[in-house]
Amino acid sequence: KELAENGGDFEFIQFWVNAPARNKMDTPSYQPLTEEETIKIESKDGKVRVGLVAGEFMGHKGKITANSSLLVLRLDIQKGGKMQIPLPENYNAIIYQLDGNLIVNSTETTQAKDMVWFNNDGKFIEIEGKENTRAIILAGEPINEPLRTYGPFVMNTQTEIMEAMRDYQMGKMGVLIEEFE
Repeated sequence: KELAENGGDFEFIQFWVNAPARNKMDTPSYQPLTEEETIKIESKDGKVRVGLVAGEFMGHKGKITANSSLLVLRLDIQKGGKMQIPLPENYNAIIYQLDGNLIVNSTETTQAKDMVWFNNDGKFIEIEGKENTRAIILAGEPINEPLRTYGPFVMNTQTEIMEAMRDYQMGKMGVLIEEFE
C-alpha cells in the first residue's frame, strides 16, 4: 500500500512450476516469500549469500513446496566471491543473471540478463563474481513428459490445451476476486 501511494521501485520474481500430468488439474497455489522469510546461507569466504527459496541445499530446506523435485536459489555475490553450488546429478539447471558479471565453472563469463543451461551431468556449479552480481539458480529433476503450450496454458497434449482453453472461455478456471481496497 505504501509503495502504491508513494511510488518507487519494487522488484520481485515470480516462478511457475510445470507440474507432472497427474497434478496438472490440482488447485493452483500461490506461495509468497519475502526477503526476511528466506533462509540464507553464506559461502566460506563470506562473499556469497545464497537465499534458499525451494528445495534442499546444504542441510536446509526451503519454504516453498511443489509437486516436483526442484531447487530455487537467489545469489548475491560480492566481487571476488566464490562458491561451489552442489546439485543432484539428475537435475537440469540454469543460472539467470540479474546484474553484474560472473565466471561460471572457471570458463564461462556471463553478464546481466544472460542465462546458462546445464545438463544433468555434474555434481556442482562453480561461481565467481567478477563484480557484485545477483543471479538465480533454477534446477529440477526432469519430469520426462511431453509439453505443449499455448499462451498461458501448459499441458501435455494438444487435446488438453484445447480443453483448457474451452474451460477458460466457459469460466471454469478459478474465480474472480472482488477488487481489494
